Amino acid sequence: MKNWSWKAILGGLAINYFGSMFVILLFVIPVGLWFAARGARFQDMATWLATAGPLFSAPMLVFGLVMHAASGYMAAMWAGKNKLAHSAVVGLLSLGVDFMTSAGSEATPISSIVGLFLIVPAALLGGWWCVKTHGAQSKIAPPLDSSSGTPPIAAP
Repeated sequence: MKNWSWKAILGGLAINYFGSMFVILLFVIPVGLWFAARGARFQDMATWLATAGPLFSAPMLVFGLVMHAASGYMAAMWAGKNKLAHSAVVGLLSLGVDFMTSAGSEATPISSIVGLFLIVPAALLGGWWCVKTHGAQSKIAPPLDSSSGTPPIAAP
């Protein structure tokens, strides 16, 4: 447990959740305004979103995978050690959440099923990109003192 940063994992999940909600709102608010301007009911909009096919599901799949990659990237950035393992844990936890939320729907589009298989690889891709661009050592953590393994104390 010493090599795991739960803050990095929870932070990656928060990036994924709040980022996904933001992207969904960016799409749903204009669609809702478009429907409201035509005098349609909320149920009409929900039906259209459920049956829109690739018009709605393809961009949401892409945006979702980008958010999973961003959450894996940030988890790796915030992790001190085992950066890819932190990204994998964020991906697996996101997979569990997405699986539970999509399991209750009656008509699951094919993009949701494909997306479930790509969540963990997307998070790992984000973690890999972090390691590739920033190296294996965390840029956030202070350098360790070579004699004691603790951060050095700043001199006045």
